[in-house]
Amino acid sequence: MISCEEDDICLDGKTSQLFLKFQPRHSADSLRMDSIIVYRKEPNGNFDLVLAKSKNNPIDSIKVSLRIDEVNQTQLILTKRRADISLYDTLTLNYNRELAFGSKACGYKVEYIQVDYQITQQFFVEKEDLDTNITNEETPHILLYY
Repeated sequence: MISCEEDDICLDGKTSQLFLKFQPRHSADSLRMDSIIVYRKEPNGNFDLVLAKSKNNPIDSIKVSLRIDEVNQTQLILTKRRADISLYDTLTLNYNRELAFGSKACGYKVEYIQVDYQITQQFFVEKEDLDTNITNEETPHILLYY
């Protein structure tokens, strides 16, 4: 580490994740969701489990990686419990991708520009688009009300 230069260490060079924030529609509801399971639909039709948060660890937000290949769409299936797959929502993201140079150590990262968020409304009753560009993951990109 002593002989490394500043450009030899990658501190902030990763592709930003989608930051989803959850909020109850009525103030009487719990401020945190007791569980969430997220699947990503792949181009071949298969579903990959990308995130599972159990009811032992209530949450109010999650971060999910999007596709970095040439496909300009990601579909996420969000459900509250594995046992009840009848109540799920499909979050479809359409976007343009741009490559941004981070540094010599980090190389390039993908930025998602002009993101269009569409969601079915089974469990989540409303959405609010907070940021249509996914270039950092410090602030939420979309707010989902349940």
